[in-house]
Amino acid sequence: DRIEFQVGTPGSDKNNSNATGTIRFQERADCEAQDLGDLKHRIAEPFEIATCYDWLQTSGVDHGPASRALSQVSRSGQDVLAQIKLPRRLMASLEAMPLHPVVLDAAIQAWVAAGNAPPDGAGVPFACKEIEVHGACAMVMWAHVRLREGRNQKPPVRYLDIDVMDHDGVPQLVFRDLAVLL
Repeated sequence: DRIEFQVGTPGSDKNNSNATGTIRFQERADCEAQDLGDLKHRIAEPFEIATCYDWLQTSGVDHGPASRALSQVSRSGQDVLAQIKLPRRLMASLEAMPLHPVVLDAAIQAWVAAGNAPPDGAGVPFACKEIEVHGACAMVMWAHVRLREGRNQKPPVRYLDIDVMDHDGVPQLVFRDLAVLL
């Protein structure tokens, strides 16, 4: 009912791992859909997509056209709501990669809209307390990104909760306490 894993660098000492974790298998509980209409109403300040990518580039990350999947971004305080559309040229890859890296990366990219200036660093995800996978990504997804209260006072790390939802607001992937290094 669980698998322990360790990721290391080939040829390195077994005690020097890059990551460890546990995968627990559980019966899929019906995920409660979030009300996208309510989220759109509460998180309504438009944020320019070009600004997101400009800020990411300023912080040291340059996303090429195939990795630019943010299509709509809005914010309110420390909440961000982003619509994600997989670029057409990548549509065929969605079946082979149901947790598509471009969709997941775009969900993480959206966090920059929670700030008032470009981040001080690249914002590289390096740890996550919990990841729930409830279903596959679709061509169009929504990401509700929240900076975690009380955990974001000390740069260079930001902590995020991200719900990646389908068009009905049903979470397909959930990141809890995702640590992003600036």
